[in-house]
Amino acid sequence: MCRPLSQRPHETVAASRRDCSITDRGLCFPRCVGCAPAGVTALSDYLAGLTLAGDDRYRLQVPLQQIAPELREATLLYEDQDYYHHSGVDFPALLRAFWSSYVTRERPVGASTITMQVARLRWNLHTRTLTGKLVQILRALQLSRHYSKDQIFEAYLNLAPYGRNIEGIEAASLIYFNKPARDLSLPEALS
Repeated sequence: MCRPLSQRPHETVAASRRDCSITDRGLCFPRCVGCAPAGVTALSDYLAGLTLAGDDRYRLQVPLQQIAPELREATLLYEDQDYYHHSGVDFPALLRAFWSSYVTRERPVGASTITMQVARLRWNLHTRTLTGKLVQILRALQLSRHYSKDQIFEAYLNLAPYGRNIEGIEAASLIYFNKPARDLSLPEALS
């Protein structure tokens, strides 16, 4: 049995392996929470399948291949330009952020990679403290060891918050633009 990413550590409900798209060592990325049934073709029918999950969040999972390439590129450009070139943790960026935040006491600078953000979202980590940030780094390295970059990127796009109680790019695309993520244009992807 594995626990879906959407569940918090204190929850005891477990999903069966058939509900998981990726499983390894107890980690599970859910296939779909609240998605439309197979055979639904009309967008209005698809939107009708968008319901609140048990934790009062809207989410729909979508495979990476069904997300517009412009949206994937825009996300990488904004969130983590070197995503495919580091081990899940960008150590030079972390050193710059540490120096800026703790040594010179300037404006805090972000240094979390996409993998680190998946770790924070997956394990509900509190990363505002030095201890929390170290746990996040270790979890990001653990994710990088067990999953491919594309699997982690897909998890990020399906877990990332997009305002209020909306999680994941597919739910956000349907709610904000009334279309699936694969049909987003470049201006929509950048907004």
